Amino acid sequence: MTTQPPNKPKRRTYSAEFKELLVQEAESSGRSIASIARDHSINQNLLHNWKRQHHRKKTETGILPAAINSPADPNPHFIPIRLEPQATHLSSPSVIQNIKLQIRAPGPGSISLTIAQIDTQSLIDLLRGLQ
Repeated sequence: MTTQPPNKPKRRTYSAEFKELLVQEAESSGRSIASIARDHSINQNLLHNWKRQHHRKKTETGILPAAINSPADPNPHFIPIRLEPQATHLSSPSVIQNIKLQIRAPGPGSISLTIAQIDTQSLIDLLRGLQ
């Protein structure tokens, strides 16, 4: 007696155009992903995956959205950029001992912190976070 494996249903495949159409509809129509997926008889998780893939592909290929050289001007141009100075970390971070901070908030509240030991960079990060 021989046994045959059960027939597995084949996975449905969708064209790139169909995926793009549904992703565009999801982004521009204001409708929920679930309702769009239901209207097209697909699982909403599938549409979420397509949307993520679309955004990932868009960020990978869309780093420079504009052309640098235009057909009207065949000569290459330098593009001005502004570089931010890198934060310099001290090789041996200075440590501040026994610091007490009191921050008055607008209104009736205030924040009071007592810190036994903290390095300078961590203190800067803390103060920036409190802004």
